[in-house]
Amino acid sequence: MVIGAGGLGQMAIQILRALTAATTVAAVDTAADKLETAKRLGADEGAAVRRGGGHAHQGHDPGAGR
Repeated sequence: MVIGAGGLGQMAIQILRALTAATTVAAVDTAADKLETAKRLGADEGAAVRRGGGHAHQGHDPGAGR
């Protein structure tokens, strides 16, 4: 997963595609146009998130319960 699909994120997507065995590359950004570019450069999925409050996804906290 690449967080931020600006210039560095776009480079990361291309590097992941070229040099790793990643089967799925996902990009996350606040700008729809950057996500479209990310898909053209090799991202399989793009997730748009809003700036500010809330979470895009609340996953498991590996440190919880210690």
